[in-house]
Amino acid sequence: MRQNFWPRVPDAMTLAEWNTRVLQWAEQRDHRIHGTTHARPCDRWADDYAASTPYDPTHLWIFGEPFERKVTADAFVHWQGHRFAVPWEAAGHPVQVFRQPEDQILMRQGERLWAHYAVPTAPHQEVGTLQYHTTPPPHRVPGVPTPRRRDLHVPDLVEPTTRSLDQYAEVMPS
Repeated sequence: MRQNFWPRVPDAMTLAEWNTRVLQWAEQRDHRIHGTTHARPCDRWADDYAASTPYDPTHLWIFGEPFERKVTADAFVHWQGHRFAVPWEAAGHPVQVFRQPEDQILMRQGERLWAHYAVPTAPHQEVGTLQYHTTPPPHRVPGVPTPRRRDLHVPDLVEPTTRSLDQYAEVMPS
């Protein structure tokens, strides 16, 4: 469209004129022989539509397949645009996220079940903080380096040595 339609469009047009021109251009393209399929797209449309299957919303999530995620230092698992809280002990460790058919999400590490939640209904939700993050985090989180303590060291003040210019004259030849 960018290479075929745009160069032929004048600068000043109304929205109705744009729509009319786009429909005319698309109609012309629909009745030409396609270079790859060697058939007109308008002739193939009915066959393609008849052979297609209806949309199945369950294919958005693959049930039972584990998705590997690493728990962040603040004990959250990021998955599908959401943040799921897990216990502090899981921070820094890898977990497997499973989507279950009964609208459940499980987070496991081997045989240990860290958390399970219902599928969030709104985008970008933070789930489970009231359940797992009521206590403060531990002092040391696995997988996160401990910050080094840097003490300020101030050296003792040293008085500069003062010399007379005669001492420099002895060292330097004239």
